[in-house]
Amino acid sequence: MPFGSDFEDVDAHSPVISRLLMYAEIHNYSDHGYGTFSAPTQMAPNTYRQLQQFIIERRRMQQHGDDRASSSRGVVGTAEDLAAKLRAFASDGTVVKHIIEFALPPNKRANAAEVTAAGASAAPGTATEHTRSNATELASEPKRRLRKNHKDAYDVTLSQDTAQAMVDSFFKFVVQEHLQQHLSRMSAGQILVLCIFHSQLCYRASYGETGEM
Repeated sequence: MPFGSDFEDVDAHSPVISRLLMYAEIHNYSDHGYGTFSAPTQMAPNTYRQLQQFIIERRRMQQHGDDRASSSRGVVGTAEDLAAKLRAFASDGTVVKHIIEFALPPNKRANAAEVTAAGASAAPGTATEHTRSNATELASEPKRRLRKNHKDAYDVTLSQDTAQAMVDSFFKFVVQEHLQQHLSRMSAGQILVLCIFHSQLCYRASYGETGEM
């Protein structure tokens, strides 16, 4: 299960990333009271063992649930389906920042986010250079200033090109390794987590553990 090792292991993924992946898996489900990654409503599991047990139990219930429960978990039939779900999850600045820093190499980050004026209607993938921005740049501002200047003024999403590239790479790996049958038994949330994690593994493999070429 791609959630790193114990939270106390400084060489594994941080607690923030572990929770990010948890929220990716339960995104758009109404059978929990944890809210979203950016707006939690209850305390999520606060140790790795508790988080692991929570996810494993959810997967067990989904696999043995009835048809109605199975249909409610969403469908990933194509790469476009998964790209849409990835963008739906990465649809605010906090989530986008963490996904960019976790899953993308430095040379892919500059145009990975689409930032538009709040309420502006831009078709996916059509943002101009003026409206595109590096989410990590926005996040580098002092937290109080970021909240005041950006939170309500801009809508931040993962760019269509970035989401599609992550998904295409993931499905290429699935086909190459003949894993389609395994995916057919997974929920949309679990597949989304694997896609994000696969992107991070590709980044680490290409850049090495230190992030340098």
